[in-house]
Amino acid sequence: MNKRTIWMVMTSGLVMILLFSLAACQGESEQGEPATIAEKKDINPNGSSELALMMREMHEAAVAAKAEIEKGQTPGITVDFAHMTEAEPTNPKMIAFEEFEPLAKSYITAMQALATAEDSTQAAQAYTTVINTCMSCHEVSCKGPIPRIKRLYLAP
Repeated sequence: MNKRTIWMVMTSGLVMILLFSLAACQGESEQGEPATIAEKKDINPNGSSELALMMREMHEAAVAAKAEIEKGQTPGITVDFAHMTEAEPTNPKMIAFEEFEPLAKSYITAMQALATAEDSTQAAQAYTTVINTCMSCHEVSCKGPIPRIKRLYLAP
């Protein structure tokens, strides 16, 4: 196999792992409620909550940012997650802990710092903070995505 084929197989495998990890945190959503974020990305046959869909977008944004930072570039963040504290979760118990809102706000602040980074050094520092906030929240609730989050860290 050539390098491109190997890369495509590995990328497909990572995407599948990502999807299965997210599904591990999913419960059944209420039927009949329209998703407010990108319904086309919903892989859950029972439907996914707004927060679950948003977290999938967060992962996609992190993967893209990591690739740009590894190339020495400043990532162009175009997704706004400022309303994540208002997003409807799949299971309200998953965010029913006092740290959720402060951790979500820390994530939003870190994403804003990443979006406004002036150079690759600032971007790398802000990106690491973004991933740390993801890890901090998922260590408290919904541990399923932790292996995927760990893979988002930049190499030392």
